Amino acid sequence: MNTMVLNMALRLIQSLTGARLWLILESLVSQADALDLPGESKRTWVRNQLAQMPEPLRTVVSGVAGYLMNLALEALVAKLKSGTKTA
Repeated sequence: MNTMVLNMALRLIQSLTGARLWLILESLVSQADALDLPGESKRTWVRNQLAQMPEPLRTVVSGVAGYLMNLALEALVAKLKSGTKTA
């Protein structure tokens, strides 16, 4: 049941952020997870990576509300920790 709810939430958040940004965030969260840093430092690392993206992607990132970006990052961390493969 929890996996089903997580998958539904992931799909909803993915549709709100956009597929292109979602894939970028998913990759960055996965890379951050491999770093030997505490959680908040990983979040900072992801945000720094987003700030260094080429201009068209930075425009996409800046168009997403801060709360939605945080929600997407938290959802992706939950996905990573749960081992969920879909969404």
